[in-house]
Amino acid sequence: MVQTSMHGDQGGLSTLTSQLCDTLACLGVRPTLITRGEEDGERAMVPPERPEVSLHLTGRRPRWRLSSFFDPDFSSALESACTRNGCRVIHTHDLWTPEVHLAIKTARRLNIPTVMSITGTLTPWSLKHKAFKKRLGWLLYQGRDLRSATVLHATSRYEAENIRRLGLTNPIAVIPLAVSISPPPPQADHNTSSKLRTVLYLSRIHPKKGLMHLVEAWKTLRPKGWRVVIAGQDDAGYRGELESAIRRYDLTDDFVFRGFVSLDEKARLYREADLFVLPTYSENFGLVIPEALSHSIPVITTRGTPWEELNQYRCGWWTGIGTEPLTKALREAISLPDRERKEMGERGRELVKERYSFTRLGKELKTLYQWLINGDKPPPYVLFD
Repeated sequence: MVQTSMHGDQGGLSTLTSQLCDTLACLGVRPTLITRGEEDGERAMVPPERPEVSLHLTGRRPRWRLSSFFDPDFSSALESACTRNGCRVIHTHDLWTPEVHLAIKTARRLNIPTVMSITGTLTPWSLKHKAFKKRLGWLLYQGRDLRSATVLHATSRYEAENIRRLGLTNPIAVIPLAVSISPPPPQADHNTSSKLRTVLYLSRIHPKKGLMHLVEAWKTLRPKGWRVVIAGQDDAGYRGELESAIRRYDLTDDFVFRGFVSLDEKARLYREADLFVLPTYSENFGLVIPEALSHSIPVITTRGTPWEELNQYRCGWWTGIGTEPLTKALREAISLPDRERKEMGERGRELVKERYSFTRLGKELKTLYQWLINGDKPPPYVLFD
């Protein structure tokens, strides 16, 4: 596997890749994980724990990003690791990065089949963000890399449809992501009648995530006995815009910003939350949604995500995008008795245990790899049209 960075502040993908390698190792696969062993020793990595996983840390990126796409040191380390460990499939995560581009070039040179996980980078919203750079990158390298991949990995049918709209004809493996199922929280962590209730948002602070809709909805509702906790790394200074709006609407006492949080702090925030909200414009999967559900928290999110199951399993609200539908969902969720929200959360936890475990993800990826190596009958979740 090739992952650009395994530092915890790079978001959920680093943790997911680490846990996936450990799961594959438990299933008899011997993964090799190749990533940057980067610059800042104070940034905590989230490496795999199983000894069967071979972890290779390459040197830091060249100073200039453009030269990273021609980095001979990374290419040499990647080829050496593949050759030494007998890698038979190269699986990359993310797009638009020098490391993924160099991995695909190495796979072509060594004639190794490739799986490219798209991870939401080809949704219409994502392609519009920094559109000129992405059009240029598509012409220079990204389009060719995608077309040369043996299989593209989509996490939902929605993502697979976006891939097809771009004219890519590769086989697409539709395999949802996974989350760890946490033990039930101790009774002391549940809210009591005297405790302030919490709506939790936990993701990047970015315009794509629709947070301004949350601020505007809260301005309308102003529910007593509730607060909003926003946790996540600020992206390009967007937190400042949100805080200005919060002050303008006189909501300062209702909003708490936590910034980037560690894994332990993240778990604590989930335990203390009564409701989770992701008012996003677009997500290929939205990993924080099953994370929240696994902690027995009902979820409000938008139709920009593939989470219709929230309505089907009665464990949350799958709404339109914008302030008005979010306001309606929040009003309904907040007005419910604690007992009903708890029951919704328990239904969500059962959904995650049934459909989004790492064991299921590992088994499906192992079967996909075996098909690529042996040429047997393709798995049923691989789409050819």
